[in-house]
Amino acid sequence: MNRFAKYAVESTGVFIAILLVSLVGDFTQTGLMIAPFGATCVILFSLRSSHFARMRNVVGSYTVCSLAGVASYHIMENTSWSIAFAVGIAVFIMLIADIVHPPACAVTIIAVTTGADWLYIIFPVLSGALMISVIATIYTRKFK
Repeated sequence: MNRFAKYAVESTGVFIAILLVSLVGDFTQTGLMIAPFGATCVILFSLRSSHFARMRNVVGSYTVCSLAGVASYHIMENTSWSIAFAVGIAVFIMLIADIVHPPACAVTIIAVTTGADWLYIIFPVLSGALMISVIATIYTRKFK
């Protein structure tokens, strides 16, 4: 496959993943789409051999980062200290657990700055990350 065909296949995968997650969010009225999922799709569809593209990294890091952000907000509210603390703790845990996925750090900041509640961890973060990971796994196996 030439590089332009490869890019077309990868871009189509990103399109499908973003569209499906967005449509499911619309249908269920849960608002599943968050900005970091765009960067996650680039990694999963275009950089699939990257350590950052492993499913455990994607799901694990989004879980850790959203937990850190929500907990930090509920303990310290929305301050510069709580944002920095949440991101620092999230990165520390991701490194220890070997589940680094850089786009997930954005959900930490989103959780603190928006005052997210505990449900944010499940909807949109965990459910969206799982959907994108499954879609990417199926799609990339079909178009190796």
